[in-house]
Amino acid sequence: MKLLLYLILAHLVADFVLQSDQLVKSKNDYYKEFNKYISIKNPLLKHGILVLLSMQILHLFYDNSLLIILMTIIITTGHLLIDHKKLIITQQSCKNGLLYFSLEQFLHLLWIYFASIFFKVSYTQKYIWLFGSYKSKYNNGEIEIPDIDTYILGSIIILILFSIVAGSVISFILEKLKIVNNEVDVHVIEISNVMIEEGGVSDVQEEIAVSNEPSLAMSKTNQKIGIKIGIIERLLVIIFVAMGQYSAMGLILAVKSITRFEELKNKKKSEYYLLGTLLSFLFGILGGLLIKRLID
Repeated sequence: MKLLLYLILAHLVADFVLQSDQLVKSKNDYYKEFNKYISIKNPLLKHGILVLLSMQILHLFYDNSLLIILMTIIITTGHLLIDHKKLIITQQSCKNGLLYFSLEQFLHLLWIYFASIFFKVSYTQKYIWLFGSYKSKYNNGEIEIPDIDTYILGSIIILILFSIVAGSVISFILEKLKIVNNEVDVHVIEISNVMIEEGGVSDVQEEIAVSNEPSLAMSKTNQKIGIKIGIIERLLVIIFVAMGQYSAMGLILAVKSITRFEELKNKKKSEYYLLGTLLSFLFGILGGLLIKRLID
């Protein structure tokens, strides 16, 4: 069970934490032109390196180093094949919705699950040597690497899922509702965290960015700020709920309302603001309740 949690955590880190917007864009651009070929120039291979390296943390907790390397190579290969097929399908169909995103992640996790069952690696206590030949009279110059509790691993996975991954889900939901018109302010999209493809920029944002209206032009800085606002917002909600401090969530709403006071006077803008905020809070509350149940 713990091996599976380590692998899932490594997958989330590689797919959502370490993968940059630029890498996501490079993959999409490559498959628009060369969607049937795999070459050394394919940006997908860079992503594969991130996936492979992220799983090497297993060496700190498990024996059978060669078996771990073989397992992680097989998982990475499967990951790349799934991404490759998904990118071909989405580029050919010109669609990249929540269904494709969910199916892709399900296949990744299913592949990881089967790999964790097939490969038998055993946990062992590992140590780090201090200062080369330095010897301590207490532990002979060794520091014991502590085993990470299952509850801690589960909590970290939930934090990533309901803060970062949830941003991608929110983007697909809002994009499905066709939130693009001349009355939509850029800040509504920022607060709602309209993202796509593991934190990338959505089609909605791209349409706004190329708009002839100066007020609707979204700079890259504003995009990044908007994404960070949403992630921090959900992290705070998760922490407050897990701690049972439900009233503290009112501070987040108060700050957001104050900073967007002028925008909220417009009915259309306020509706989009409310929708994005409610979705963000929903994921944050669910994540907090799961962590609270896990640690109780």
